[in-house]
Amino acid sequence: MALTNYIKASLQEMFDYLKNPQEDIQISYQPKSIARSYTAAITTLIAISMVLLITAITLRVCCPNIIHKHLVSDVSKAPWWIVTILGPIVEELFTRLALVRKNAFMACSLTIACFYVISCCAFTGKFYTMDFIWARIGVSILAGGALFLVCRKWLTKCNYRAYFYTLAFLFAIGHITRVNFGTLLPFDYLMMMLYLAKQFGMGITFGYVRMKNGIVSSILLHILNNAICF
Repeated sequence: MALTNYIKASLQEMFDYLKNPQEDIQISYQPKSIARSYTAAITTLIAISMVLLITAITLRVCCPNIIHKHLVSDVSKAPWWIVTILGPIVEELFTRLALVRKNAFMACSLTIACFYVISCCAFTGKFYTMDFIWARIGVSILAGGALFLVCRKWLTKCNYRAYFYTLAFLFAIGHITRVNFGTLLPFDYLMMMLYLAKQFGMGITFGYVRMKNGIVSSILLHILNNAICF
């Protein structure tokens, strides 16, 4: 009973924040606070995954011939260290670091965003390929710096709630960049929407942990999530 009440209180605290995300909250590095945030986040991630899994199984059983088995790229083909370590770190720095709108954080996130876009355009979504790595890094730094100078005032003044959820949406969109839309079947679009919803839910959950307990806490939670799913 005590555990159930603890989980409910943790979830309520998270949902209260997500109703109206605020930037000016005090980040806590206390173990009790981190444990509380992790409890809410892990419970939410399990619920999201279960809903998606049940829906996917139902669709596969009911419509076995009109949906692809592998709509989204199979991450198991990537090296474990990319999926479980490098990927989470890069994604958190891209879409969560700048939730605290400091100049250095926003510049870093924009640089990683440019690196991602350049890699996807030039290498068909192969973000982690080592081909022309230093050239891509150099161009990304220049492009990210220029974007920061142009967008800094707007980013710091825009509505924070919209800003918070936009970054979560970008996190979700980033996970379908390698989908070949030309080969999709009608039900594939439904599966893709469900997958996007899952990633968006993960994005706002990681965002909550980042704002409550810092970027390191959200990175570690992301690593844990990917390690379990790998």
